[in-house]
Amino acid sequence: MQFSWYNSSVKKLLIALMLLDVLFAIVFNSAFKEMQMYVFIMISFTAFILFLFSVRDSLKFDYSVIILVLFLPVSIAFSFYKYVSLLDTYILLSAIIFYIIAVNVFDERALPIVQAGIVFIGLFVAFVGFLAYVLVATLPHLNLSVYFSSNSFLSGTRICSFFRYPNSFAGFLLMPFFFSLDFLNKVKGKRKWIYYFISSFLLFVLYLSGSRGAFIIFVISIILLYAFTDFRNYISLSRDLIITFLIAVLFVFINKKIFTPAIVSNASRAEVLVKFFVGEQNKSLADRIQLAKDAWNIFLHHPFFGTGLDTFKDAMLKYRNGLFFAREPHSMPFRLLAETGVLGFSAFFFFFGRGFLKGFKKNSIPYIAVLSLFLHTCLDLDFAYPIIVSLIFIGIAMISFEDTDAKRFSVHVKYALGIVIISLLVISVVPNFAASAFANSGVYLMQKNEFSKALGNFRVAEKINSSNATYHSHAAYCVEQIAYQKQSNCEEDLKSAAEEYQKASECNKLSFIYPLYEGNIDLLMKNSQAVALFRKSFSLNPLWKPICADQALALSYILGEKSEAVKLASEALNFSAGSDAYKALHYTNATEKNSRAYTALGFAKKQKSYFEKAIANYPENGFAYLGLSILSQNESERIEYLKFALEVNPCIKEVRDSYFAEAPLIRVNSVNTSKSGKISIRIAVLHNRKLLSKIIVDVVSNGKVDYINAFSPSSNTLLFNLPTNLKGEYRIELVGVDRNGLTVSKTISPLFSKKE
Repeated sequence: MQFSWYNSSVKKLLIALMLLDVLFAIVFNSAFKEMQMYVFIMISFTAFILFLFSVRDSLKFDYSVIILVLFLPVSIAFSFYKYVSLLDTYILLSAIIFYIIAVNVFDERALPIVQAGIVFIGLFVAFVGFLAYVLVATLPHLNLSVYFSSNSFLSGTRICSFFRYPNSFAGFLLMPFFFSLDFLNKVKGKRKWIYYFISSFLLFVLYLSGSRGAFIIFVISIILLYAFTDFRNYISLSRDLIITFLIAVLFVFINKKIFTPAIVSNASRAEVLVKFFVGEQNKSLADRIQLAKDAWNIFLHHPFFGTGLDTFKDAMLKYRNGLFFAREPHSMPFRLLAETGVLGFSAFFFFFGRGFLKGFKKNSIPYIAVLSLFLHTCLDLDFAYPIIVSLIFIGIAMISFEDTDAKRFSVHVKYALGIVIISLLVISVVPNFAASAFANSGVYLMQKNEFSKALGNFRVAEKINSSNATYHSHAAYCVEQIAYQKQSNCEEDLKSAAEEYQKASECNKLSFIYPLYEGNIDLLMKNSQAVALFRKSFSLNPLWKPICADQALALSYILGEKSEAVKLASEALNFSAGSDAYKALHYTNATEKNSRAYTALGFAKKQKSYFEKAIANYPENGFAYLGLSILSQNESERIEYLKFALEVNPCIKEVRDSYFAEAPLIRVNSVNTSKSGKISIRIAVLHNRKLLSKIIVDVVSNGKVDYINAFSPSSNTLLFNLPTNLKGEYRIELVGVDRNGLTVSKTISPLFSKKE
C-alpha cells in the first residue's frame, strides 16, 4: 500500500524538522543541559503530532519498537532516580519518533535528501572544530579563540567541536563520512570532486580528533565495506578511497607547523593502543576495563530491571572496582545492562538486531555508515548524546524503510498516539521545561552569589517538578549560603537546608552526596543523626575513604566515641588518591580530608597537636579551632579560638553559643553626631569586661581605615572628632582588644554621611 499524504509539503517539513532537531542537539550540546534537552524533545513531539494528523493510511511499525516502547515505563517504575530516567525516556522516545516518521515517510526521493542533510551537518560540525583548531593555534588571543578554548571545543591538540569530547565527536563523524563516500561512489563529473573534498575533509578532521576507538571502527568498517561490496565494484571503491586518503594527507600542507604536531601525537596514541593489545598497561584503556567491570557488577546486583536509565554515574560508586569515576561506562551495551537489566538490554538489542538484519547488504555504504556509528557507541559514551541516539534510530530506518514485513496498524491508532503525545507535552514536558528554565536562571544567579534571588527560582522549579534532586540540592546550597551570611540565628536556615538535602536523597536514592551534605549540617548542629547519615553516604560510596573522616569527626565530636573514631580517622589519613578522583566527585580534597581526620583524632584523644595539624592542613576548619578552645586553660585564649572558629564557620552551633556566652561583646546604644564633626557613642560591654584591655575606634571610608583613638575598657561614652579630610559616606568600627593584643570583639555601625 502506498503511503498517502494530505499535502506533500508536510512530508518535506517533517524531514526538515528532523534534521533541524538533529542540528539543534549538536549545537546546544543538549546531552548535558536539561533545558535544551526539553527543547529537543518538544520539537520531536511536535513533529510527531504533525505527522500523525497528516497521514490518511495505516501506520507502519516494526513490533520490535513496540516492545521497546512498552519497556520504557517499566524501567522508570524500577528506577532509583525516576526523574532522570523519565528524561532519558523522553530522549529515547524522541529518537523512536524519528524512526517511526522515517519508516513511514522515506522513499527513494526522500532518502538522498536526509543522507545529504546528515553529510552537511557533519561537514558544518567538522568545520567548526577545524576552525577552533586553526584559530587557537595561530591567533590564541582572538575573542573567538578564547571562546573555543574556554568552552572545550579542543582537548589539547584534539578536536572536540560542539561535542566537547573528542571521542564522541569522532564517532559522530563516521556516519557523515561514509554517507559522503556513498555519494562519491554514485556521482560523476565535477560533483564527484565536491564529494572527494567533503570526504577527505571529514577524514582529516576525524584523524585530528585523536580517537583510537574511532580509528578501530573506521578500519573495521572499511573491511566490512569490501566484504559487503560486489566484487565488480572493488576497483571504483578502491580508487575513491585512495584519492580520498591522498587529499586528506594534503590538508596537512595548509599549515605544516600547526598540523604536524597533531599528526605525530595521534600516531603515538595509535602506538599506545597496539602496545596495550600486546600486554603493556595503559591507564586510559585500563580505566575503560574497570568501567565495564563496574557496569557488570551493577547488572549482577540488579539483573532484571537495572537501576534505571541515566543512573550509572550514581550506581557505579556503590559497585565500582576502582577509584576511577565516569558518568558513563563508555560502552552502550554495558550501560544498558547496568541501567535496564536483562529485560531492557534484550528489548534494545532486539530492535537494533532486527533493524540491521532487515537492512543487511541492501545498500552497502549507507549500511556501513549506520553500523559504524552503532559500533562506536559500544566503545565510548556516545549513547549519552541525544544526537547519537537519534542518528542511530534514523539510520536504522534509512536502511530498512522498504521492509515488506513491517506491521501496519489501523489509521485510528494515530489518534490514540496523538492524544498520548499531546498529554505528555501538556502534563509533563512543557511544565518540566518551565522548571528547567527557572532552575537555569537560578544557577546563573547562584554563580553571581545572589543566593536569595537564586533560591526564589529554585523554589518555583521545585513546585513544578518536585522529583528533581538537583533542584532540591541547589535550593539547599542557597539556604546554607544565606545562613553563613547571617552569621547568627541561622538554625532555621540550616534546618531548611537539611530538609532540602533529605528530599534530594529521597529523589535520588543512589547518590552518596546528599546524605553527606545533610550529615554535615547535623554536624554543625551537633546532632547525632550525622553519624547515621555519614554511614549511609559511605555505604553508597564504600571506596571513598574521605567519608571516614566525616564519620570519625561525628563520632568523636558528637558522641565522644574514641576507638571507632580513631580507626576511621586513620583509614582516612592512609587513603591516597589523585586530584582527578577528588575533582570527579565534587567533594573535598586531600588537605581538607586530612584536616577533618586530625580534628577527629583531636576530639578523640584530647590532644592539642592534632587540632594544630588540622589547621595547618586547612586553616578554614572551624571545628579544629573549637577543639583548641575546649582544651585551652586560659580564658582569653579560649575566647580567641572561639572567635577564629566563628570567623571561618559562623554556623557551628557550639561555637556561637560559647562565644556569645563568654566574649566581652560591645553593644552600641546610641550614636550622636554634631555639625562640627564631633561623635559621641554610648556603649555597653556585655559580660567579661575584665578581658578587655582597650577599645579602638576606627572610621572606614571608601575601603580605607582612619585610626581615631583608643579608649579605656571602662568607658561607657566614646567622644572623638571625625578626620577633617573625610568625605562622603563612612562607617564606625569598634574593636575590643584583650590583654594579649588579640581582637575579641568587633562592632560595625550603619552607614553614615558626613553631611548628617
